[in-house]
Amino acid sequence: MTTNQDLDPCKIGNTLIQGFEFVNDEDGSPIPQAGNRYQFSMKQDPSQPDSEAAIFVEHTVPAGLDADSGLVTIRVEKSNTALLEADQYFYELHQVISSTPEDVVLTIFDGKQKMEN
Repeated sequence: MTTNQDLDPCKIGNTLIQGFEFVNDEDGSPIPQAGNRYQFSMKQDPSQPDSEAAIFVEHTVPAGLDADSGLVTIRVEKSNTALLEADQYFYELHQVISSTPEDVVLTIFDGKQKMEN
């Protein structure tokens, strides 16, 4: 199931740092994230493939307190946001699960990300 969550606006040329929290729906306990792989994309149109995304970042969650607390932090460097135009983008956060013959990719979060001058 995908959770729709719009993100706070970000200024072009600033580093975009966004946290996503993973908790158990039944009891609210954190779901540990260490070692999990994620892909974050920002697109001008939600129907665009990731290969055409304005921003595409891959991230493996390192072990530590944040991971144990169910927190995944995605970081988009300022050099990447500087290439964007002021606009509203559509983002997706995918979890990547290693599998054979292909990895399984699941959309976990999606929503809007506004980039401002």
